[in-house]
Amino acid sequence: MGTDLFGAEKPVIDRPLIAYAFLAQTNPGNGDLLYGLAPIFKPIAREWAGQPFNPDEFSRRVEELYQVRIHPWAADELAPRLEKAGLLLKTSEARHAVSYSYAQIDTEFSDVEEADIRLVVNRFIDYARPLCSQHQLSLSDRQLEDEFFKQLVSMDFHAALLKPKRPVADNTLRAPKKTPAADGNETADADPKKIGVSIICAGFIMSMYQSDTAAYDLILRIATGAMVAEAVLNIQSPGSDVNFSQLRIVLDAPLVMALLDLDESSKRVYAKTLCDQLTGHGATLQVFRHSVEEIREAIKATLQAVDHGLGKGALARRLGLRTYRQYVNSVLNNLEGELRRQNLAPANVPTSKDAYAYFTDTDEGAIFGGLGHYENALARERDASSVAAVMRQRRGRRVPMGQVHFAQYIFLTSNPRVADTANKYTIRTNLLAAGEVPPVFTDRYMASLLLVMFGGQGKEITHYQLLANCSAALEPHSDIMSAMHRFLTQLDPVRADHFRAIMTDDRASQHLMQLTLGEVCVTSSSDAASILESLEQRYDDEARRRYEEQLQEAQTVGAEALERQATEHEREMTAAKERYDRLQEEVATSKLTRAQDRLDIDNANQRTELLEEQMDSLIDLPPVCRAK
Repeated sequence: MGTDLFGAEKPVIDRPLIAYAFLAQTNPGNGDLLYGLAPIFKPIAREWAGQPFNPDEFSRRVEELYQVRIHPWAADELAPRLEKAGLLLKTSEARHAVSYSYAQIDTEFSDVEEADIRLVVNRFIDYARPLCSQHQLSLSDRQLEDEFFKQLVSMDFHAALLKPKRPVADNTLRAPKKTPAADGNETADADPKKIGVSIICAGFIMSMYQSDTAAYDLILRIATGAMVAEAVLNIQSPGSDVNFSQLRIVLDAPLVMALLDLDESSKRVYAKTLCDQLTGHGATLQVFRHSVEEIREAIKATLQAVDHGLGKGALARRLGLRTYRQYVNSVLNNLEGELRRQNLAPANVPTSKDAYAYFTDTDEGAIFGGLGHYENALARERDASSVAAVMRQRRGRRVPMGQVHFAQYIFLTSNPRVADTANKYTIRTNLLAAGEVPPVFTDRYMASLLLVMFGGQGKEITHYQLLANCSAALEPHSDIMSAMHRFLTQLDPVRADHFRAIMTDDRASQHLMQLTLGEVCVTSSSDAASILESLEQRYDDEARRRYEEQLQEAQTVGAEALERQATEHEREMTAAKERYDRLQEEVATSKLTRAQDRLDIDNANQRTELLEEQMDSLIDLPPVCRAK
């Protein structure tokens, strides 16, 4: 902590926050991306000025500073750009090797206003402090800042919430004692602080999205910067003529369910945006048949669980709406047709002995074992089968990351554990090398890759993914939902039904997680009633806020409509007056013309009469006079 002019403590902003915000300001698709990112490496050049450039040491220091892992081969690719940016000096050049040393750097980068980032961090601390006090989370401001940063740059807010199913032995809902370790096994102790902070971070971001556009925009820039850093340091800028026309991307079951709107509603927007980007650049989207069966079984199981008063997750919660249940039943009855409508083609799983030579049963079994504990063992088996199928379809094809569009097959998953397990295994067994396209991409990495390679609309993916991940973190736990409903039923069945009804609303369900931080102990009906009262108050406040926004919008729209009507009326009156004046002029002209015509006729008549009189007078004269 530092101090301000008045001696008060102020948070010290980590360099990564500034770096990531800076990264987000690079313009993917224009120029050399790696050169554009060079300024963030100035601190390293300053630290090692005059020393030889070592790719391994450089990679290690980048990770220490920015929590971004880059392979040494990527650092080698970066060296010429660093020289061009003035951070490295070429010391020797041989036929196949170039040596560099760090240049003298006098200044650091200052492309992002640190004050803006400090403002966002302070806003988060102010938001989190009362919640931490309420739930007895003893976290310093520095710890809150660190956790906020970690959650933001990973966008994996719900990772701490993924727990194996545990039985409820009695009518008390207690905080879990175990949660999956990094390898997926149920061995690590749960950390209520991390779980609580994850929920607080997600709630804060959603709050900023709804109420403070400027603050949310900076949050989004930082998150986008983290994604850009993850991809750009591991792939060369491929040029403007790259497309994915030769690439088949196979989606896992959760991504397909999100695309079919069988999950939290914000996930559908994100999944559709991502898929549209992929197909827009020529990729063919597919789904394995075993994933189709997984989706079918998941829908059936959730419908049955909800019918028995159970069920968990967004799908179960949303089934409380009659129209949504009708939609889910229609998808179940014609799942293949729905997949075709989403342009998802069936993917083949190779079965020939020749294909198995490229990825054996032993390899597949190793992936299955490495995935660790799954609540659904069959889903674990299908994930391993998907990895194996992609490797067999590639038939030993190895492609550097800079040519990812030639990889032919990629399995796209929303589960980071699958990607990490598969990609590490293929490198460890020399099936692939570091720097070559792995068999599995996470949806997050694919989104960042699209942003780096194509720019443009790619930024929308980050926005939708950030909201989707926050929503996932705020999805209420089924055990909390069950305990609340059980206690409320004992207290008042009508209120219990009311609770279940309002939980079908996304924002109301998010309030429940923010009220409980996912770890509340419901020990009596009165506790449940108290939570419901707080929930109803938040729900009412949110409904009132939305009503006021809609009213203000309606008033604004109404005022604009009245102004348009008045303008249109005035325009019509002016046009009508012009038409009237024109008609009056035409009438006057017509009258004048008719009068002139009548005058001409009268004159002609008079002349005719005069001539006739003269003729008559001549006829009456004697012949002699006429001769004269």
